[in-house]
Amino acid sequence: MPKKSKQQKTGASAEAKFQSIIEEKGWNYRDQAGKNDFGIDGEIEVVDEDGEVTGNLIKVQVKGAIEPNYKVQFEIDKLQYYFRHAIPVLLVRYVISEDQFYYMWAQEALKIRVENQQSVTLTFEKMWSQDSFEEIKRYYNVFKALRSKRYSFPIKFNLDFEDIMEILGVSRIQLELDLNELFSGSNICRIETNASRNKIIISRYPVRQKYRLL
Repeated sequence: MPKKSKQQKTGASAEAKFQSIIEEKGWNYRDQAGKNDFGIDGEIEVVDEDGEVTGNLIKVQVKGAIEPNYKVQFEIDKLQYYFRHAIPVLLVRYVISEDQFYYMWAQEALKIRVENQQSVTLTFEKMWSQDSFEEIKRYYNVFKALRSKRYSFPIKFNLDFEDIMEILGVSRIQLELDLNELFSGSNICRIETNASRNKIIISRYPVRQKYRLL
């Protein structure tokens, strides 16, 4: 009879453990290994605080390791498949000896790609915690908004002013002036900067309206 390899056993153990922490949260996990979904092991469905299923789905690829090893090699064509996926894809690394999960979003992994490479080695640094469930919900909402090209304003994001000033060789005041000049006279959005808090807010008029990009 055919036997599972050590790598297959490690992978199965990692996925079973990940499924257990998802279900302990009260969310749904569906095994999809071997169901003709290229490089996808399972699927998470978010369940809200009232126990209602939301239909918000996240595909999952789980990679296990017995000893501490946070690097995993992925083929570029597989990452491109994840990138084109209509559903966000979560890459998960489980280190059995630590009993610890690490993760990253597949849609972000292609940023690491080097020209003409057939594969890339990803380093998993973000540790799984209870806060990861809230991050998953936030990421899903942003992902769906970007894919549908519909955005709710205002959009808030942070910039590292210190790094930008160093790269551009400008002062903090000059950076603020340049950013405001960039958006001055715009009838689409306005910009507010708060350099002391490294915050930029972009708002469309009126603020509560949705805006669809062409």
